Amino acid sequence: MTQPTVIEQANGILRFAQNDTPRWYVAGENVPAAQTEMRLTVEHVPTIDEVLAQFAEWLRFEVADGQGSALTLKAYLDDTKQHLLWLAEIGLRPAQVTYEVVLEYRRWLVEQYAVSTAGRKLTSVRRFYDIAHARGALAQNPAARVKSPADRTDEDEKIKYISRLQMQKVLVLSDEQYKHTPNEKVKALRDQAMLLLAMRHGLREIEIVRLNEENLKLTAEGGELRVYGKRSKWRTIHLVAQTQVAIEKWLAARKMMHVAADDGGKTVGMPGTPVFVSLHWADNGHGKGGTRLSTRGVRSAIDGYLVKVGAKEPGVSGHALRHCFGTWAVYDGADLRAVSKEMGHGDINTTMKYSRITDAMKSNPAKYMTFLEGSLTEDEVAALNSKKPVKRSKKYPSPIGD
Repeated sequence: MTQPTVIEQANGILRFAQNDTPRWYVAGENVPAAQTEMRLTVEHVPTIDEVLAQFAEWLRFEVADGQGSALTLKAYLDDTKQHLLWLAEIGLRPAQVTYEVVLEYRRWLVEQYAVSTAGRKLTSVRRFYDIAHARGALAQNPAARVKSPADRTDEDEKIKYISRLQMQKVLVLSDEQYKHTPNEKVKALRDQAMLLLAMRHGLREIEIVRLNEENLKLTAEGGELRVYGKRSKWRTIHLVAQTQVAIEKWLAARKMMHVAADDGGKTVGMPGTPVFVSLHWADNGHGKGGTRLSTRGVRSAIDGYLVKVGAKEPGVSGHALRHCFGTWAVYDGADLRAVSKEMGHGDINTTMKYSRITDAMKSNPAKYMTFLEGSLTEDEVAALNSKKPVKRSKKYPSPIGD
């Protein structure tokens, strides 16, 4: 008699296969003698944490040719964990997933999130099954033919930015001269430096978080900033005087916080002395040092100003300030390649979207309808407001008819 292999285990019931014939074995309940003498081999079923640990190891080599950022890897793992928990709720493991199950998961994502977010999460899941299949952990890839949910929003419509006036109001609100308490002044100094880096130099939120003192070069001739961006690429930002002064003021105020160097954290991965830190420190300014501000902290601070100037709406967040830089710099004549380099775009075509937006503003056909801005004579206005109907001249009939 060949030794049976358990292929499923749940609630004390073992399903095993012997001679390719599936059978059920219930431990301790009326089991035939022949079956009790069998030596059952129970296959280990990996836990969700074990699956994620293995996936994390694979990702280290697979993403960006082994140079994927900590934040990107974390996003893959978070999305995959959500999928594994969803599978557990319906009683499935990755090895049991079919094409139809992945389709059902896509439908669930679309019901829970915006199309763009659902698409990103599904991309992570597809990557999980693709790598697991390539590494021999799965016999087949159930997500191979599953497409991302269709997003019919025009690419240019996804670019969210705020008006020039709103940007000016944001800077006024973050000006320390209008604050009263010491804590309010310190927060304003920090926030204005971050805001200028975002909307006058186009930095991403994560790039602001990653900034270390070691990346700064502030001189009388002009300041420079080394930014660690997407795809693990460095770029140099040349600061304008307004931004440099804001950073210098913030660094002067920050000295009382005793900021120490750190390892950058799991999601940042840039060891050094952080430029921007949280303000959860002792009220007297001594004792506990400020710790590196998180991406959530940057977004929360910026959102507060967007709310106050009436610019906060769905899709408008800290990233919108980066789009403000791209949009208004191009609108006022900045060189497209210079904007692309400043923003750290890998492809000039990515920057072209700002050119299309500003071209649409400038060539707006509604601007040609200036006759609508003209005014009627006083007699014509009086006639329109009278109760008597206006008689149309037979000599000058309506040019377009009734």
